[in-house]
Amino acid sequence: MVVGVGHLAFELAHRLSGESSPIETELRGQTIEVMGLRRNLFVLHLGFSVAMAVFVFACGALGLLFARAVPDLPRRAPAVVRFNLVLALAGLALSIWAFPPPPIVAFAVASVAFALALRAEPQHASAG
Repeated sequence: MVVGVGHLAFELAHRLSGESSPIETELRGQTIEVMGLRRNLFVLHLGFSVAMAVFVFACGALGLLFARAVPDLPRRAPAVVRFNLVLALAGLALSIWAFPPPPIVAFAVASVAFALALRAEPQHASAG
């Protein structure tokens, strides 16, 4: 969720600043046709970027909903936690390859958290 919100905040701050980089200007000047629609590369890049941020946020929110609905999720459905671990590790690998430190740190923390959740001993209710 942090990566999605951070990404959206970055895009919003950049849009509100009114600054346009030479690369952005170049992207706006390059148009392509995609399935019958003409779009410039800047719009496609921005659309993909915002969609990614929204879906990363949604994936995190879905994980929190699962965790609240099933407090002992690692014991009852470890496949869900393993799936999240694999996604976090993939996000970490991509971030190391292509992004600045904030998403690297966020995906590293998420990876550690999911790994620890898989290793945690189940909490048993005390008889008393």
